[in-house]
Amino acid sequence: MKSAEEVVDELISSSLVIPFDNSICKIHDLVHDFCYIKSRKEKLFDFIGGSNAPFSSSGMMARGITIRYDQRLFDLDENFVVFNPEEKNPYAKHLLSLKVIYGFKACLSYKSHLKHLRLLKSLDLKGITLTDSLLNEIGMLVHLKYLIIRTKAKALPPSFSNLCNLETLVVNNLEGSCMVLSPCFWSLAKLRDVRMECCTLFDPDINEPTVLDEDLRLENLRRLYVIYLPGSEDTEDIIFKRFPNLQNLEV
Repeated sequence: MKSAEEVVDELISSSLVIPFDNSICKIHDLVHDFCYIKSRKEKLFDFIGGSNAPFSSSGMMARGITIRYDQRLFDLDENFVVFNPEEKNPYAKHLLSLKVIYGFKACLSYKSHLKHLRLLKSLDLKGITLTDSLLNEIGMLVHLKYLIIRTKAKALPPSFSNLCNLETLVVNNLEGSCMVLSPCFWSLAKLRDVRMECCTLFDPDINEPTVLDEDLRLENLRRLYVIYLPGSEDTEDIIFKRFPNLQNLEV
């Protein structure tokens, strides 16, 4: 079996991909065009050009949508078709992947919703700041395996305990906040990769020591970044007791 490096070398020698720097390659324009045409033919994605833009009338039921958001062109509001459950959106029940990029200062309206996107397996919203209500609605998307969010919340809402299939969780904490790993976090038994700006087992604002249940552990977790353990003398014991199969850790 060929290694990944050998496969990449073959693609480069065939001019299908072009080296960009030490860690990035670009695909050739012809390959890009081929993938674009093929993916649309197979109904893998669709493109949205504005807030009220309808989806393609070709009968496409896109399984993945990437929204390249630019505030100068349109707003992500309750009228945006993806976030409005009242719209007649036949594609919603087919949608498996949703990603929003380049909207770092954007906040969705309180009238926007995600709960109708029931079959989502991948949700990447690092391009927008989530309201508390939207954060809570994510907990209804029980098929999620991959989740990236941007929030000011101090802890994940209880509804997240429903995300029994979640394997990857990335949280971009705003304003230098440190997210407390609330009780619902420990119910996510399939978690393998957790990345946060800062997370902690205990609430640093509480003077009294927090006692965790003896049985709380995530045995499938392999990567954890970045965990804050203030003044803890038994750090190693805490980490390997709660995450016995951890392979990569940043403290």
